[in-house]
Amino acid sequence: MKESDFIFKMGLLILGFMFVVVYFLSSQNGRYQHNDTEANVVVFDTRTGISYTIIGDHLVRTDFVNNKFSDEVIKKNTPPKS
Repeated sequence: MKESDFIFKMGLLILGFMFVVVYFLSSQNGRYQHNDTEANVVVFDTRTGISYTIIGDHLVRTDFVNNKFSDEVIKKNTPPKS
């Protein structure tokens, strides 16, 4: 009786773990939406509601959930000084 109870509990534990893994992996599909035009690049995170837009040298981060907006200048790679 104890062995079958142990097998049943382990089966439920494994089944629950598999459900969590499958749910996590499926939630990652389609999270980011990408739009690339001649003038700018837009990446939208559908889970957090944050939009990242690159216009020239500027990175514009817009948080649609909390109504926050930031504009940052992207630092270009410069060769190290020797």
